[in-house]
Amino acid sequence: MGSEEILDAEMVAHLGDFGLAKILVEGNSLLQQSTSSMGFRGTIGYAPPEYGAGNIVSTNGDIYSYGILVLETVTGKRPTDNRFRQGLSLREYVEQALHGETMDIVDSQLTLELENECETLQDSSYKRKIDCLISLLRLGVSCSHELPLSRMRTTDIVNELHAMRESLLREYRIEDGSYVNPLLLLGSLLLLAAGTLPLQATTACVPRERDALLAFKRGITSDPLGLLTSWKEDDHDCCRWRGVTCSNLTGHVLRLHLNGGYDLDRFELVGLVGEISPQLLHLDHIKHLDLSINSLEGPSGQIPKFLGSMNSLRYLNLSSIPFTGTVPPQLGNLSNLRYLDLSDMEGGVHLTDISWLPRLGSLKFLNLTYIDLSAASDWPYVMNMIPSLSVLSLSFYRLQRANQSLTHFNLTKLEKLDLSMNYFDHPYASCWFWNLTILKFLDLSQNRLYDQLPIALGDMTSLRVLRISNNDLGSMAPNLLRNLCNLEVLDLDESLSGGNMTELFGSLPQCSSSKLSELKMSYNNINGSLPAGLFRQFPNLVTLDMSINLITGPLPVEIGMLDSLTYLNLRGNNLEGVITEEHFVSLKSLKYIDLSDNQLLKIVVDPGWLAPFTLEEARFASCQMGPRFPSLAPVVS
Repeated sequence: MGSEEILDAEMVAHLGDFGLAKILVEGNSLLQQSTSSMGFRGTIGYAPPEYGAGNIVSTNGDIYSYGILVLETVTGKRPTDNRFRQGLSLREYVEQALHGETMDIVDSQLTLELENECETLQDSSYKRKIDCLISLLRLGVSCSHELPLSRMRTTDIVNELHAMRESLLREYRIEDGSYVNPLLLLGSLLLLAAGTLPLQATTACVPRERDALLAFKRGITSDPLGLLTSWKEDDHDCCRWRGVTCSNLTGHVLRLHLNGGYDLDRFELVGLVGEISPQLLHLDHIKHLDLSINSLEGPSGQIPKFLGSMNSLRYLNLSSIPFTGTVPPQLGNLSNLRYLDLSDMEGGVHLTDISWLPRLGSLKFLNLTYIDLSAASDWPYVMNMIPSLSVLSLSFYRLQRANQSLTHFNLTKLEKLDLSMNYFDHPYASCWFWNLTILKFLDLSQNRLYDQLPIALGDMTSLRVLRISNNDLGSMAPNLLRNLCNLEVLDLDESLSGGNMTELFGSLPQCSSSKLSELKMSYNNINGSLPAGLFRQFPNLVTLDMSINLITGPLPVEIGMLDSLTYLNLRGNNLEGVITEEHFVSLKSLKYIDLSDNQLLKIVVDPGWLAPFTLEEARFASCQMGPRFPSLAPVVS
């Protein structure tokens, strides 16, 4: 097997085995290797999910580990960081950012270097470097896909990295003793690491399938990202083309991965423009088709019906293509499909008849976010007929209600349910899903749900993420969440009509080893003082937002023990007393703090005090400051 670069606590690289990696344990003077007593294959955070199921080690497993390494290197965040213990993986964290503010997640040292160079380099040159960073993130996401067959091929990885490196080399002329750009160095190191991956055998592609791919290219009128530049008429081996993965044995195309991107300055898609050619039907063996984040709606604007004839597909991602019209029921013919993402089609796609969905008997992942399902009143019954589902996202578009009564629950494998922003407008307790005790992720935010949460919620002990913000909960039943010991994220923003802080604390998880890392309870008219036990009970907090409430009294010094706390927002309360260095003693991770609009709160720290953190933003408006506050960050009034 190849070598795996693993970064230790100081972000220093060490070598291990991709497929059979050891856990690195820090000894007194050296790093010692140890293996898991359970025989688990791979380093925690880097091992692919299939190893946990007992699968044998493979090249695809190596590629997964390499992908995580790429994401870690560009973001500066480890897959085992506290922020990724709340139902969100490093890969998901990056994937979400690629749909929005991508540069916000890039390691600050890299972005600082680029900003410094921006004063002397052309704007186009600066943009090319940003594009390289984003391309690296996309590569890492593509390599670390949950499904082994959906991961990038080794040769594709090396080709992509070579292209990035050549692009950067054109920007710099390196001479002895001269400055070496860290982004160029980063790309070169990742290319070196990719060279240690086992190369898959190559077999020339099937001519008919090559012709089908060229027909697809002829339907493209614009390619600003250069996704198809390697697709050349005189190159007879399409298996070497970017985004194409073939069988090593037969040469058949198994995977076509051509996702585009976003222009963050203009908030628009930047990807392929054109239409999806029906010649793709000649890819008889294709299992994975990802055309997401492109403008491939074509003249008709409709999702092509012929996609329903690509019977070998297991993975289909058409998200963020601005289609219009209705989702064709022909997609119900894809009986092998395991993953279907039709989300974020903001052109106005609707589904009136969803009776074809249960024909997808192997479906595990279904995302219909932004699809208009307002006419599908029977949606709970239909979803209940797909027992293989583990992830179901139906957010952001006018589901009428969720208070249907199901006599039998087939969704015994469902772990993630996102029904946010649908405006159900009925009591919490009447919802159909409270018996799904295996759920790990539940998002009901912005649904106009009202009355108290049902007692059945207390039995959903597998929950890691619970978001019920912007509803009308009224009050929290005593002890309701006490046994939710796996809960990592609790979002109750704008959901309570009041309550006492001490009583609410008693309703939160009361476990010997709490995993809670994000607690949000803003805009709730909560009164009383913050109990010191709150910070002892939840020592792993990364995000704490109790802003815009009626909280009184002093801020307990125990808050200073939260060494993982990154975001603290207590603005708009009635806090009083004095805050000193003791309140910050172990807050080494703190990046954002807002204590503004607490007029009786006084902050007194020594001007020469060296803070254990480096703030990115601090807000202290209306607080009493003095006599002189040390320079910690850009202070926003």
